[in-house]
Amino acid sequence: MKFHVFVFFLLCLASTANAATADALYLYLECSPGQACIDLPHGDFGRLSLLATPALVLGKADFKSASLQTYEGTQIAVLFELQKESADAFGRVTGANIGKKLAVVFNSKILTAPTIRESIGGGKIKLDGGKDPFWRQAPWLQDLIEDSYRASRRSVMVYVFVALAIAISAFFFILLPRIKPSKPAMPE
Repeated sequence: MKFHVFVFFLLCLASTANAATADALYLYLECSPGQACIDLPHGDFGRLSLLATPALVLGKADFKSASLQTYEGTQIAVLFELQKESADAFGRVTGANIGKKLAVVFNSKILTAPTIRESIGGGKIKLDGGKDPFWRQAPWLQDLIEDSYRASRRSVMVYVFVALAIAISAFFFILLPRIKPSKPAMPE
């Protein structure tokens, strides 16, 4: 009986550890010889050696918005916009590591590992969905995408309402006074 409780405890611990990795995007820098490194699968057959500690961890609070974008017909990407503090930290990490690879890791999988060409300011990140859209594995990412979609729909509705109000006002205050009433024809 004690063995079953122990196994159950280990399973709970493993699922908690796995859930923790799905709570954030981890940004790792490429590892150089002599540094503490970890190897993660990259692509179909390769592996990438990364520093053992992430350069930046981005959780739900670090994101301002997220939206899905379709490109090349069927490919889907996620566009993220970071909060100011996180965008500044992302800019510092990319600025200090030009020429190195920056791996974006989610759920112990490398989503992308581009080489940093310049400091990336502004806090906008685009990640390909790949064959298995990673955001479906994280409820917080799905919530962020849905919240951003709802907010954009609300802002579109506000613009439509304002445009309609302007059009009605223009009709009543500009066009209506210019329309001259026609005089009825007098019988002879």
